[in-house]
Amino acid sequence: MSSAVAENLDISLRLGVRVEDFVAHDNGVTVSAHGRGGVWHEHGDAVIAADGLWSVMRTRMGYREPPRFAGRTAWRALVPAEQAPPNLRAPLIHLWLGREAHIVHYPVKGGALINIVVIINDGWNAPGWSAPAQRDELLPRLSVERVAPAVLGLINQPKTWLKWALFDRRPLLNWSQARWR
Repeated sequence: MSSAVAENLDISLRLGVRVEDFVAHDNGVTVSAHGRGGVWHEHGDAVIAADGLWSVMRTRMGYREPPRFAGRTAWRALVPAEQAPPNLRAPLIHLWLGREAHIVHYPVKGGALINIVVIINDGWNAPGWSAPAQRDELLPRLSVERVAPAVLGLINQPKTWLKWALFDRRPLLNWSQARWR
């Protein structure tokens, strides 16, 4: 996608900025945003808002219903690859599905580490992306007798984890707005 943007001088892609507001007018739209370089304003024909679940743009466009807790949390940890069984180090995405949880793990950092993500049914719903957590909090929430022994061994490696509550939104009825006149 970035190569297509680079080839078209009529497209501006801004990463690492937070859109604060936009104004639609007869000859397009003007966006105000804030980033490391300060505040900037950009004029264009359209805005594509890809600012995520907690979208400022979605709210600004009139969709005011907040995200809702999905009843699940994601737990994440990293394990040195040499501590994982050889068959779990393959440069593949490994996915284990269950009724109460699912587990995904895959190599990162050139295969030096294994990223593990465990998603479980849970009532914990604090906001944020990386609350500190401990393995001893996670294991009782899993039906360990239903987890493959090799995967359970992998989950038992890291003592410290990060966790975050999962939220979702209802789908939008409209994905665009015409210019206001």
